[in-house]
Amino acid sequence: MRRYRFIEAQRSQYPVRLLCQVVAVPASGYYAWHHAQQQAVTQPEPAWETALVKVFGAHKRCYGTRRLQVVLRKKGHRVGHQRLRATMRRRGLRALQPKAFTPRTTDSTHGLRCALNRLLGQPKPGQSRPTGSGSAVASYICPWLTAIGLICALFKTWPASRSWAGRLGQRCPSNW
Repeated sequence: MRRYRFIEAQRSQYPVRLLCQVVAVPASGYYAWHHAQQQAVTQPEPAWETALVKVFGAHKRCYGTRRLQVVLRKKGHRVGHQRLRATMRRRGLRALQPKAFTPRTTDSTHGLRCALNRLLGQPKPGQSRPTGSGSAVASYICPWLTAIGLICALFKTWPASRSWAGRLGQRCPSNW
């Protein structure tokens, strides 16, 4: 570009072909650049391009070339898909792409404490378990069984373990 501008500035004093040889550019390249510069100055911006920018902004950059082509045709501007695409690229207009849907079923980054692992205190398989009354064994296996047993004893309903049921003469639920 700087070379072509230099040739343009010196063109009135020296022949173009000589200047192109001095700066080592082809004469056809200079003439193509010169022709493009003249066209850019003489041709005003087409009406559909200004409508394109307005529609693109009005739809908050969400419309791509296909939707824009439909809207522009409704406004009376007949423009092809490829020309519309090239103009958008030249002007730097890019439609925003929606993010891919990822389902959010759990939040594994919450700040809450995790539940304690009550199995860590259990003896390993093959080791003997502590002996004692039925309530001690029940509390060792699962601490809430003793609470259920106490509540059941208070309300005189079914007991919380089979050994208690045998002693008290009551029957346990079938799912035990």
